[in-house]
Amino acid sequence: MFPRFRSAVAAALGVCLGWFATSQVCAQPAPTSAQANALMQLMLSQPPVDINSPVTATATLDPPVVEAGETAVYRLTLNALESSVRWPQEIALPPGLKLTPSARGQILRQDINALRPLTALNFHVVAERPGFYMIPAFVLEVYGKPVLVRETPLEVAAKLEPSRERARRLLVKPARTNVFVGETLRVHVRLPSVISNLVETLTQLQFNGDGFLDDKMIFRQQNELLEIGGRMTTAWLVESSVTPIAAGRQTLSAQAFTGGRQFIGPIVFTGQINLLASQPQNVLLDSDPVTLEVRPLPPEETTSGFTGYIGNVSMETPQISTNSLRVGDAIRLLVTFRGDHRISRLAPPEAPRVAGWQIFPPMPAEPPFVGPVTNLRAAFAYTLIPMTEEVRQTPAIPFSVFDPEKAAYMDLTISAVNVTVSAEGLPVDWKPASLADEARPEQKPSLSALAPTPGKTIGSLVPIQMRSWFLPLQLAPALALLGLWSWDRRRRFLEAHPEVVRRRQARRALRREKRALRRAAASGDAPGFVARAVAALQIAAAPHFPAEPRALVCGEVLSLFDEPERTGSTGEVIRSFFTRDDSASFSPKRDDPMPLFALQPELEGILKRMEARL
Repeated sequence: MFPRFRSAVAAALGVCLGWFATSQVCAQPAPTSAQANALMQLMLSQPPVDINSPVTATATLDPPVVEAGETAVYRLTLNALESSVRWPQEIALPPGLKLTPSARGQILRQDINALRPLTALNFHVVAERPGFYMIPAFVLEVYGKPVLVRETPLEVAAKLEPSRERARRLLVKPARTNVFVGETLRVHVRLPSVISNLVETLTQLQFNGDGFLDDKMIFRQQNELLEIGGRMTTAWLVESSVTPIAAGRQTLSAQAFTGGRQFIGPIVFTGQINLLASQPQNVLLDSDPVTLEVRPLPPEETTSGFTGYIGNVSMETPQISTNSLRVGDAIRLLVTFRGDHRISRLAPPEAPRVAGWQIFPPMPAEPPFVGPVTNLRAAFAYTLIPMTEEVRQTPAIPFSVFDPEKAAYMDLTISAVNVTVSAEGLPVDWKPASLADEARPEQKPSLSALAPTPGKTIGSLVPIQMRSWFLPLQLAPALALLGLWSWDRRRRFLEAHPEVVRRRQARRALRREKRALRRAAASGDAPGFVARAVAALQIAAAPHFPAEPRALVCGEVLSLFDEPERTGSTGEVIRSFFTRDDSASFSPKRDDPMPLFALQPELEGILKRMEARL
């Protein structure tokens, strides 16, 4: 009994643990966007590019000994980025030596913990006569710093052995030399091996030419036997393509770095070859230019539906999903084309607008399986919907391509397919409004009658935004807001400092009283002169207390002056005017005011000093 009980308990515990583990796995949080972004992780894992190491320049001549008139390659290599190299304006070459730029490229080589840049510059060197030449030393600017390139010797002989080692060059051979604009042209690039039959691959293949578009596609890589200079040698072959984009006589050349035994993509080996065992040196090689005659496409006269494809194409019989359908049912028309490697660039024709059909744009589709084929295929599917039962076949779709071998347009119109359309099961008024609109006669737009009177006129054709008043007009709202802000700021300041307002009002009132004082003195009005003088003294003293000017007495006015001034002439003048004003107001006895007219200069000075204190 106990063993059975232990077995049952163990089984129950196993089931519980399994359920718990499953629940924990299911409960794990979903990966974040940073974890899911594999491209970002790959970029972050890449080693940095080394741009801090000292830059050194290495110049070599391949070969160092040539015949007169033979081309040697002057190779300059720097451990820096290509964009940082600044070539000098001119190099003083010896007479009889010609230096022509031929190629320029950059490659990043993998080191232990960094990527080392390598920039290579190739020049073709040709000497007119035998002798010893010296390419002089010069200075390059790299990363804003000078880098010295040492002098390089070149020996030119009158005659050399035919079996000597020549300059390593690429051989370019296009499939045809007479092509059309927009045609994809296959090009073979070969690298012959050296005398030791050592073969190296090519990397970063690039075609140079102003009138060509580099496709960056590698169709084939293999080694082959090649006869050069009367001897058989092994060569590395890379087949790629270019597309001419300009008509006329165009020159095409190629350049690439040697890759050693580093292979990219499928490789085909034939026979016995010797591969480089050590790390590649990544030497930049170039080729002589090849001249091509590029012709423009002839005008499209008899065919229609040309979508820009240039090549040899054949079309299979269109296949339709069904031949019997109802109004409103969608059918699928599959069209398959056969061709070479360029068939992937085929753009299908757009279906025409035909009464009774609604046709959607074509979509890429999978070609039907028909067994082994010798060429490539591309298929497109059209979706068609019949809108009336009167249609008897699908519309024909005009299509044509240009065959460069025949130099003519080929008509590949997609033929019509017979169908049977019925309206069975549909209501009586099933016809949509679109068919009713198609049945109506087309109303062509017509011009309205001439206006009997001229319309609005303008004084200038210069746009409003370019006229002189436009900018000030745009600044007017900002200036208005600035003025409103300044006014409110001033208002708040005066509200917090009322003494400023009182002093400003006192200055204005004092100037008015002084003018009235002078008019009274000029007219001989003695009572008015005394009253204006006392009022002026009270107005000038009122803001200092503050108080109502008419409530001030002589003592309060004198308190604004120093003790010497109060006991001196200033105090006497102020007391004289206040005493005479009090006598005129409260005493029946009238004093002679004539002596006070003589005090006008002193009074003007006192009022001036008091105004300065406001």
